[in-house]
Amino acid sequence: MSKGLRNLVWGAKHLMGVPPRDEKETFARLSWNVRRQPRYTDGHFQFPFGDLRYVDALVLKYQYREIFIGRGYDFACSHDSPLILDCGGNIGLSVVWFKQRYPKSRVMVFEADPSIAEVLKSNMAVLKRRLFRRRSGTRLAQSLSPPTAPTPARSMSDPATGR
Repeated sequence: MSKGLRNLVWGAKHLMGVPPRDEKETFARLSWNVRRQPRYTDGHFQFPFGDLRYVDALVLKYQYREIFIGRGYDFACSHDSPLILDCGGNIGLSVVWFKQRYPKSRVMVFEADPSIAEVLKSNMAVLKRRLFRRRSGTRLAQSLSPPTAPTPARSMSDPATGR
């Protein structure tokens, strides 16, 4: 199938609400989504494993590429049920990777930004129902930062310069 025809089929499937079937199609849809949506706009994206909320389409695209295509979070483990601490879990894509790779694992995910932590919490609730309980009998451990999380580094001043 030619690239143009493949993209036309993928676009039609997207409009009909059919989830992408593989990583290549998912990444193509994420790329299309980035081109049509302004930065820092939240929304939903339908992955093969379920519908997730996000806070920025461009960040979602690059996280997906790093985690699922580049296998940036892959690691070898001598047993099938590791305890994984995800510090800075963002919206939860890494948790999906870990639970797909190690279905019996216990994943504790933390997110310091309270607004992103709310999206993470929402996504984990959806994934618990749709993905993790169906594929394995394990529970997903979830820990979110308290509402009094520290101020992000970008708003802190440098003590030496006062800026």
